[in-house]
Amino acid sequence: MVAKKERRPPMIEPREGLVSAAKQADVGIKERAPETDRQRRLPVENIQDLHEAGLLTLAIPKEFGGTEADLVTQNAVYELIEGACASTAWVMGNHSVLCTRAMGMMGEASHPLIQDVVQNGALISHAAIPGGKTEPAPGGFVASGRWPFVSGSNISTWIFLSTMVQGPPPDWNGSEPPKEHNRWMLLPTAQPGLTIEDTWLAMSVRGSMSNDALLDQVFVAEDMAPVSNRPAPHDVWLPNGPAALKVPTKARVWMSSMMRGWPRLLWTRPSNSARPAAWPLAATPRAACPATSSRWPTPRCSSSREGPFCCKRPGPSPPRPWPAGN
Repeated sequence: MVAKKERRPPMIEPREGLVSAAKQADVGIKERAPETDRQRRLPVENIQDLHEAGLLTLAIPKEFGGTEADLVTQNAVYELIEGACASTAWVMGNHSVLCTRAMGMMGEASHPLIQDVVQNGALISHAAIPGGKTEPAPGGFVASGRWPFVSGSNISTWIFLSTMVQGPPPDWNGSEPPKEHNRWMLLPTAQPGLTIEDTWLAMSVRGSMSNDALLDQVFVAEDMAPVSNRPAPHDVWLPNGPAALKVPTKARVWMSSMMRGWPRLLWTRPSNSARPAAWPLAATPRAACPATSSRWPTPRCSSSREGPFCCKRPGPSPPRPWPAGN
């Protein structure tokens, strides 16, 4: 009896054009990484490189002028950029997610934003944790208050802020209306009444500029503040919980890709690992995420106590050299 051959789906290869473009952008971004860390800011050149390479439109459909990259290609691109600069990869990943969110939530109202990204290389930042106080006003809402962790705040053109508004959403038809609902407000960062407060003094990913955004009586039109999540009756709504749980847990392809880029970043700077003073803080995964399974020795330990992932414990052998040309 002939054994039946197992049928496997064909392997999907990343789009070579975008991967090659990412490798070219990688060169300048990597050279600027130490200065990015020291200045705690993303250079304008980094965003320009991403724009020229078509990497700011990975999540934008081709019909709107985007590159519309598949999942495999996105993973390959994020891994390359992470290997050059963690801060740049973090901001780019957030930006791509926000392009998808804006199109899904706003429909046609998002077209000016998307075209700004495609044509001008506009960058989108956001605050996922609902903050501030937003009240209804004729034609829209008036918002004031503070929103934390706005990554890319120093260089973004647009900002997306999550907020809670009293009462049920407009089309609610359930039996028990919620006391509040979630909206996301889209604003240009040049909006009067919007300021960025420098609060991001971290040990690593310092260039992400994940600062606080402050609004002072800023009006937001109805179509620029679409409804987002709607809590079901009797369910606990995340904004009522601890701060660490206020961001909905959603799969983001770029996070796992960034973690795969860490060993490459470490391996490309072997001499610096022996001289902690010369090592950019943004190049230390331990400081960025002490709870990961990576156990590479780092210049300093951000853990509150020694544990299985503490940098004082011996780590695994270094990875094999990255293939030439990558």
